Amino acid sequence: MTEEFRYLSISEKIQTGESWTETFCTLEEANSHALSDWNHLTNSEKKRFHDFVVKVYRSYLNEDAEDDDGVVDWNCCHSWTTEDSEGIYFDSDKINAEAE
Repeated sequence: MTEEFRYLSISEKIQTGESWTETFCTLEEANSHALSDWNHLTNSEKKRFHDFVVKVYRSYLNEDAEDDDGVVDWNCCHSWTTEDSEGIYFDSDKINAEAE
């Protein structure tokens, strides 16, 4: 049986580490969201943010990630991955590196 997982689209302010996260069931949805967020930033903002997509397995969740009603907070994790054969994970750092 395959372990349950979700994809997170994360927008992180580089200087402060403050981040905003959205959870998705598919890599395509997460990538689309991250790319859309990235494209809405100005060039100046793009220098201050890192937008990327990761995969979180249920085993990566902290003990308190699920509430009493069974609702899972996928942001409440201690680890994530982009190392699998699912496809390409959006990462604005790669875009920035290509542009330089």
